[in-house]
Amino acid sequence: MSAAAPVTSSEPKPGVDPLGPLSARFLAADRILQQERGATLLLRSWPWVTGVMAAAFALDVVLHLASGVRLAMSLGFVLSVMGFVAWGVWLALGKRNTFEHVARTLEARHPRLGSKLINILQLRAQTADPALSPLTRELAGAAIAGYAGELRHEPIEQLAHTDQVRREAKSAALGLLGFALLLVLLLDITRTEIPRFLDPFGDHPPYSFTRLEITDPANDSTQIVYNTSLLVTAQSSGHRPGELYLSWFPAGHPEQTATLPMFDRGERGFTQQVENVQSNIVVFAHTKNRHALSRQRHVGVILTPRLDKAWVKITPPAYTELPPSERSFDFRNVKALEGSTLEFRLASNRPLASGLLAITTDGGAAASVTMTPKEEKQVAGSMIAKDPAQLKFSLVDRDGYPSQDKWETSLTVTHDLPPDVQVTNPSTDSFVAMDFKAEPAIEASDDYGLKTLRIHTGINGAFGEPRVVNFDHITLHARETVAFDFNKMNLKSGDTVSVFAEAIDNCPDPHLARSKTVTFTVITTAEYNDFLRERVDVSDIEAKYSKLVAEMRDLVAQQKKLSEQSDALQQQLAAAKTDAEKAAAQKQLDALLAQQKALNSKLNQLADTMDHFVRDQPLYDVEAELKDTLAQKAQEIRDSTKANDEALQNAVPPPSPSSPGQSAGQQAPSQKMLDDFKKASDEQLARLGATEQQTEEEVVKPFEDLSLMQEIIKDINRYKDLYAAQQELAKQAQAYKRPGPLSREDQLALKDLAAQEKAIGDDLDTLEQKMWEDGKAAQEKFPKAAQSAQSIAQLMGDLKLQTLANQTTREMLAGQGSNGAQLAENLRVEMEKLFTQACNKSGPMSNELDQYLSIQRGMKPGMNFKQMMQCHKFGSGFKPGNGAQGDGGRDGYAVISGQNPNVLGNEALPSDSDKADTDGDGKNKARPNEVKPEVALDKGDVVHGVNPQNRESEAVQSETIIQQYHDLVDQYFKTLTKDPKKAVKP
Repeated sequence: MSAAAPVTSSEPKPGVDPLGPLSARFLAADRILQQERGATLLLRSWPWVTGVMAAAFALDVVLHLASGVRLAMSLGFVLSVMGFVAWGVWLALGKRNTFEHVARTLEARHPRLGSKLINILQLRAQTADPALSPLTRELAGAAIAGYAGELRHEPIEQLAHTDQVRREAKSAALGLLGFALLLVLLLDITRTEIPRFLDPFGDHPPYSFTRLEITDPANDSTQIVYNTSLLVTAQSSGHRPGELYLSWFPAGHPEQTATLPMFDRGERGFTQQVENVQSNIVVFAHTKNRHALSRQRHVGVILTPRLDKAWVKITPPAYTELPPSERSFDFRNVKALEGSTLEFRLASNRPLASGLLAITTDGGAAASVTMTPKEEKQVAGSMIAKDPAQLKFSLVDRDGYPSQDKWETSLTVTHDLPPDVQVTNPSTDSFVAMDFKAEPAIEASDDYGLKTLRIHTGINGAFGEPRVVNFDHITLHARETVAFDFNKMNLKSGDTVSVFAEAIDNCPDPHLARSKTVTFTVITTAEYNDFLRERVDVSDIEAKYSKLVAEMRDLVAQQKKLSEQSDALQQQLAAAKTDAEKAAAQKQLDALLAQQKALNSKLNQLADTMDHFVRDQPLYDVEAELKDTLAQKAQEIRDSTKANDEALQNAVPPPSPSSPGQSAGQQAPSQKMLDDFKKASDEQLARLGATEQQTEEEVVKPFEDLSLMQEIIKDINRYKDLYAAQQELAKQAQAYKRPGPLSREDQLALKDLAAQEKAIGDDLDTLEQKMWEDGKAAQEKFPKAAQSAQSIAQLMGDLKLQTLANQTTREMLAGQGSNGAQLAENLRVEMEKLFTQACNKSGPMSNELDQYLSIQRGMKPGMNFKQMMQCHKFGSGFKPGNGAQGDGGRDGYAVISGQNPNVLGNEALPSDSDKADTDGDGKNKARPNEVKPEVALDKGDVVHGVNPQNRESEAVQSETIIQQYHDLVDQYFKTLTKDPKKAVKP
């Protein structure tokens, strides 16, 4: 058999294959060999696959490949891998080799087979060769059978298996593991590049050492309102860029990309604002060369119309003549006058087609107003304010989108109110002295304007035609006065003058308002003086004159200051060396001259005041004696200012006619000029000082002395009032003087009487001590009156009036009506004894006062003592009484009942602050009180606040009220059980 014999094909030939079962074993070995080849080929391809991936990643990191290039590379890579895998699969499963190739491969791998496999295949070819003789073919077949027998026990299929696949798999696994470790080590690159190649057209920024991220908006679900602005914030990590840019484009249209530089905010990142966003957009941040990009943010736009701003314009009715007013509308309550036109204007973020104003009145009636476009993004609609209503607004844009929100507000319709009119100055009925000039004022006002004011005046109830004031323009407030000169009105005491007013507004349906009537009851000047004497004392009059002297003293102090300034100016001029210093001295001299002229004017005004300071019918006769004194002092002041003006004119001559614009101060002042000015000032200071001292001595001092007598008189009058109060209390206490227990109402009434008795006892004790002190203060000026006061005070102490009052109080608190009434009567009897003695002191005191005025002061006695005896004003040394009902005054008792009458006259009493200013030198002995009627014992029921009913009635309705009185009584009892401490009289 020749080695060059033709190789037989593995294709079966017709007939029986000489190899028999060995042919199938060759086919199985071939499949095993091809499978190993295909697997080996695929396993050996990993360096190429990983290398291509690494190269692509590196290329993209360096060049930032475009999306198309990355797509082409990805497709090429995938197609190449798929082709290579297909080839490997075909090798493993589809390709078939010849038996000779299988035999040679197996013999090469296993030498023990020798050439048996290839020989048997050659013999197989000879058996099928027709060129050979049949014998040869038979011998060849026999040889095949021999070889087949030898190969029957050879594992040909197993001999085809090798360990190469396992080795290649291990090598590939190690290689891929190393590649995976490399990807992990370069994780930033890996997680950047893999998405970029897997999704080339996705939002996957390229790898960069500068990593950018848009932090605001934080996600793709962000939506903004149409036509508003979007603020974008970007943060960087890694290498910080020097500048960033923001790019955006409408969604789906990257060709419309716009770019702006971003503002560096330091740690807060980079920001930029996209203005007037009207469609969905995509935004991203990047460096200038776009080597570093952020992920894109998709921002949606809300297309439904939103309300940006609203206005309301209110046009009042024409009769008000008020201009229209437009203001921003925040959908709070709208107020408008009935009949006003309301125009609402709404502005949106989108172009608007229309709007709707739905109106629902409080009565349920519904109406609507279509709001029409006024500008591209505004609609407007108007309505008339008639009734209160609820208003709802809605919008529709040009694309037909309705607004999602509904805006609501309420309409409050106001009405034109009637005018207000009142009489003031005074506002209540008043008594008026006949020599007084009243000027009541009519004050009227209306919310939208007055049309007519009618003023009615009448005498003794008879009214004439009213005075009519018409307003031809809008007048919200009006004030008219009415002058009453009662001296010229031919009136007598008791006549009345009344005034009231009517106001009509300018409403189409006019409203009329009427004031209350204010009535002036005319009294004579003497009656007016009697009224005041009950409510003021000599100390009040002293304060009036002290204020006048204080004004004079202030002007004297100003004159003294001018004299001191002129002395300083002399020294300044003597030391002046330069022109600037001399010019300064000239200016100061001008200023001193101006101040002196102003001071002289004030002094002349004071002199005029002094001329008319005392009324024609003064409150006290002693004042009439002072009228001439004040006129004399006023003339002295005028003479002094006149002399000063002449001295100044001689000392500082006026400018020459040739230089009318030049003042005296512009001429260089000489030392003589200043000496003359100083001399004139000093002389006036001396004259004014003397006048001021004489005025105080001749005017104020008499009142200071008279106030000492006045305090004693007030003490006596006070005792008389306390006696009257005790007399009334003792009379009322007789109502409970009966045996047996008292009812609860009786006990309540008795305890109220006990409170009054306690107040009377305290006032008696205070009066005793005050009378003693007042007598002590008056010993020098009025020794007889002082002795009388102290003797009365001593007698009050001897009679133990307060102790008796305390005993009476305790019995009344204990509900002992009989004992309480008897003790109250006893106290009245004791006080009556002293009352008679007090009344007898008036004569000697009056004589002593007359002697003081005539001998020490050279004045006519007049009726001063009688006038001072009218005073029922008491100082602050007494405790408040129980005059809770009615006008009880400061001390709980009064000489008249009823409300405080308003009395107008020409007596100018100083205010409390003015009195305080003049009290510093100890001139006034008592604290100033208001000029109002002091209180007396109330004639009504002593239990105030309870309707006057009989004892059997249910006037006391609550145990709580009784308990409150019990608590009050307990506090009184604790106080009453202690005797008050008195100052020991010497």
